[in-house]
Amino acid sequence: MGFFTSVFFSVCFIFFSLFMILALDAFVINRKRLDEAKKQTKLLEDLTNK
Repeated sequence: MGFFTSVFFSVCFIFFSLFMILALDAFVINRKRLDEAKKQTKLLEDLTNK
């Protein structure tokens, strides 16, 4: 019983870890996209104010 329990928990941990890696990567990508949008907005505001 110990072997199957350890295999089960290992597989669960692997799936959880992969999910967390994907989630953190998505957060990083969305933050970069937001930073780029802020930069573009500032440039457009500077152009329209001139």
